Amino acid sequence: MAASWGSIAKLAGLSVIRFSRLVMVRSLHRRRDRVGELYWVDREPYEVFRETVCDGKTSGNSNVLVAGFRLQLLRSHPLLHWMFQRLCILTTPFW
Repeated sequence: MAASWGSIAKLAGLSVIRFSRLVMVRSLHRRRDRVGELYWVDREPYEVFRETVCDGKTSGNSNVLVAGFRLQLLRSHPLLHWMFQRLCILTTPFW
């Protein structure tokens, strides 16, 4: 069954609230030791450019989100890649 727009909006709102709480108590941290490492998915290499971790207890099982992008339109333009990475940071509360 497909989720309704109302339920999606509610989940997004709850996610932003939880993210805000974690930020206020300084529980979120960027892990930098794996930035630049390669990992392989379906025989394709992807590079870690950002990792966020949370201190303390979680409300259940730990979760990992791996999002891989092929930015063919951006090619190797450093400024466009930098802008894309900053845009990804803005979407963190929704993940």
